[in-house]
Amino acid sequence: MDTNSQYQVLIEFGSNSCKIMQWAKDESTSLQDYRIPLRLSAEIDTNGKLSSQAIKRILQTIKTVQGENPQDVRIIIFGTEALRRIKNQKELSQRIQETSGLKLRVLSSREEGEAAYRAIQSGLQLKGKLVCFDLGGASTEIITGRAEQIQKIYSFPWGAVNLTREFRSHDPISACEYFAIKSTIEKTIKPYPLKNATLAGTGGSIISYAMVALKLKEYAADKVNGYRLSHSEVFRQVQRYRALTWREIKQIRGMDPARADIILPAGMIMLQLMDLFQQHTIVVSSRGVRHGIADLWLR
Repeated sequence: MDTNSQYQVLIEFGSNSCKIMQWAKDESTSLQDYRIPLRLSAEIDTNGKLSSQAIKRILQTIKTVQGENPQDVRIIIFGTEALRRIKNQKELSQRIQETSGLKLRVLSSREEGEAAYRAIQSGLQLKGKLVCFDLGGASTEIITGRAEQIQKIYSFPWGAVNLTREFRSHDPISACEYFAIKSTIEKTIKPYPLKNATLAGTGGSIISYAMVALKLKEYAADKVNGYRLSHSEVFRQVQRYRALTWREIKQIRGMDPARADIILPAGMIMLQLMDLFQQHTIVVSSRGVRHGIADLWLR
């Protein structure tokens, strides 16, 4: 669809939150970029279906975005791991089409990985061998490559939300729950024969770790993007979160309150990746899958 508007809108329905971004035409910049915590991966029932309440929230979010933008604006809707898993994906797609006239595209794990890699590289321009990862709510994608060339993409079925949902019921976390999460991560994310590569990551939880390390009161992309998050800093934060309740974690300077209950397993995944690839730091990217999708589909 051709439009006369000077920008386009992407709506990404992720496992943890919905990200909404206005993207300037013919430019590599976002005009507006914000997120709404929806926790879709926590709304999947034992039959593998997304709850009716979650579907209503998705439809309402789309309606709100449409109402906030001119009619000639192109709106693209896509989903990641949580929507890949659900058994009523066809029903959701039909509801979206009927109520908004828009089509839902659910990314494959490979498409998500490629978008994450492009997003990271568009903002960091890293050299040499790379291991990039996208730490989400219900999955973790690992992408190896060199400069703009992607070599391999791996997808693991664990993220910060579903690890919390599956293993944690105490606040603060119990020792048994902590080690159950640690064991699951170690068994799932296996070693790979790649050494001397730069490790870079994207995702809201990684950004939260960087913001806490920097003691930022408010999000600042220019300070977060390219920040090198050390192994010792991630370990320090993980041990701190082990001892605190969610309410106490919310009060920490730099913490995104919406991530307080899932921040611990996210750090545990990061530690595992640093150990596997023998890296002492993670280069943080402020850009995510939506930026890679904009680069792939809108330019």
